[in-house]
Amino acid sequence: MATTNYGVVLSLNSTPIGEVVTIEPPEILNPALESTSHASGGYREFISSNLVEVGEFTATIHYTVASGVYNPLTKLTSGTADNYAISFPNGANWSFNALVTGVKVQEADAQNPDTLKAEITFRPTGTPTLS
Repeated sequence: MATTNYGVVLSLNSTPIGEVVTIEPPEILNPALESTSHASGGYREFISSNLVEVGEFTATIHYTVASGVYNPLTKLTSGTADNYAISFPNGANWSFNALVTGVKVQEADAQNPDTLKAEITFRPTGTPTLS
């Protein structure tokens, strides 16, 4: 049975990051290496690289600067990886260490006002826990 994607939670050190508007979860890859040889019978052959990668991902949040509120710029300038987790409404949980590699405050349009948002880019590093 299908499950709605509404209710995804992004956390830092087990504390939810408030007001996540959108999140594009990371792609998990195990790249293939071409192993074609002259003995391949005219077809390309591939093997696993056995080097799993958790790709970059982005989250858009309502951008609030206040005491006790998640500040992506602080994480960006610290240059350290922190423990993040994505919890999905279907019960799946992905946790990993990640660096904040980009912060982009979104457009402010006087003719079409909207909430102030920031897009944060994360770069996971190391072994994730996928459950």
